[in-house]
Amino acid sequence: MDTSVDYGLLLGGGLGLIVLVAFVAGSLIWHHRRSEELLQAWAEQQGYQILSAEMRWFSRGPMFWTTSRGQTVYYVELLDLQGMPRPAWVRCGSFWWGLFSRQVEVQWEGSKERQRFEV
Repeated sequence: MDTSVDYGLLLGGGLGLIVLVAFVAGSLIWHHRRSEELLQAWAEQQGYQILSAEMRWFSRGPMFWTTSRGQTVYYVELLDLQGMPRPAWVRCGSFWWGLFSRQVEVQWEGSKERQRFEV
């Protein structure tokens, strides 16, 4: 009975797993940073100050049925130019290109209308 271990195969498999884990971690970090970048750019472009921003993975409010996996939805509380707080749903990225696009879509709380921006 041969009980020898093929360390080359074991090392290769372990290296592959490390590369896979690094790729997944890097993708998640990029997704999070890119989403924050688009949200912040949109707020600055419109003259809003972000008071709070919650990334929504499951509860995507009125954008639930129309959001692809490559997009990110936030529920935000903004301070407008008059100093009034305004809650809104903000979606970063386009349906087909996800976060590779510079699209941001906004639906203000209590409104059915959505506004689309390029940042």
